[in-house]
Amino acid sequence: MIQIQIQIIIKNQIMKILEKTIITVGNNMEYFSISYKGDIREKNEDYYKNETFKDSQIFLIADGMGGCKYGEKASEIAVEEFLICFKNHYDEKLSMKDLIYGSIHHAGYKILDFSKSNNCLNNIGTTFLATIIKENTMYLFNIGDSRAYLQNEYGFYQISKDHIVKNNENLKNAITRGLGFLSMDKPDYIIKELNADDQILMATDGFYKFIDNSSIEYILKSNLNVKEKCNTLLENVTNKSDDNITITLIKI
Repeated sequence: MIQIQIQIIIKNQIMKILEKTIITVGNNMEYFSISYKGDIREKNEDYYKNETFKDSQIFLIADGMGGCKYGEKASEIAVEEFLICFKNHYDEKLSMKDLIYGSIHHAGYKILDFSKSNNCLNNIGTTFLATIIKENTMYLFNIGDSRAYLQNEYGFYQISKDHIVKNNENLKNAITRGLGFLSMDKPDYIIKELNADDQILMATDGFYKFIDNSSIEYILKSNLNVKEKCNTLLENVTNKSDDNITITLIKI
């Protein structure tokens, strides 16, 4: 996997983005990711990783939050500790569902350990979005408000659940579940068979809050490759978003 530092010019604004080349796996599965700090935030508290492990493709995104200035650490711990646990127990006689759930639980405890050692107990946490694809079956787990969408022959729709406050104006969009909270919240999940040309878009709220679904669908339906689609999606929100932006696009 090659990482390169590039520059993209958007509306006369030059911004540096850490980008990856298009990755093709197995039977022509392609994916591409972009993470952008933005001009408002001092740090990029989003963290993502894409890996191939044995017969599984792993796609992870976390969006750190909380005080003590450790939001970026929470998201990093979530992703890295999930991967450690997932790989260590992969060959055990566990269902994929139980393996993913256990790995998320492990990552949550590791964030709690970090918060305790830094006197920030229950003051840091992260969203967590995991897409694992094995033999054309998708295992999608999410906690918090990072989102996953599916584009297929039936249309474009959100497949993750938002864990946010909806009916309280003072707490509108506040996270109700997060990884690393003392409550050890459980993730939601779906298991779904995928077909050729299906596309899965994973994104943090710094992206989807600043673009409408019809615009996303239009871009995903275009003849662009996955890298070009990601760049086009980013172009549509760069001058609107006040948050970090991370997106991963997977095409089966």
